[in-house]
Amino acid sequence: MANKTTKREVLAIIKSAMADNEAVVAYCDNEVALLDKKNVYRKTHPAKPTKAQEAAEALKPVVLEAMKPEGQTSKNIADAIGEPSFQKITPILLKLVEAGSIRTYSEKGKTYYALPEAEAEVGE
Repeated sequence: MANKTTKREVLAIIKSAMADNEAVVAYCDNEVALLDKKNVYRKTHPAKPTKAQEAAEALKPVVLEAMKPEGQTSKNIADAIGEPSFQKITPILLKLVEAGSIRTYSEKGKTYYALPEAEAEVGE
């Protein structure tokens, strides 16, 4: 599959082909300037969270509240809070693991999520 030509490249081609037409050259220069402005904005401003990300953020405290010290699977957690699918809960659990709010361990091929204070109990 050939590389897709970008808008910036197309404008450069048009500008070079129509170099004798001042209006076309000005238009191409303006469009490139707009692209530059858009790139600067995108790099300096954080993206707004999507509705799904906002909903996931709202579910974090609910998930933490449903956690048991002994550990449970994402399916068990989803069932405990009434969420229809564990696919929505798993990314939330992974974010909580990254933040250090919960821990994870595997047993017989299943991943379990537990509260961090349960570590001392498991090790004894």
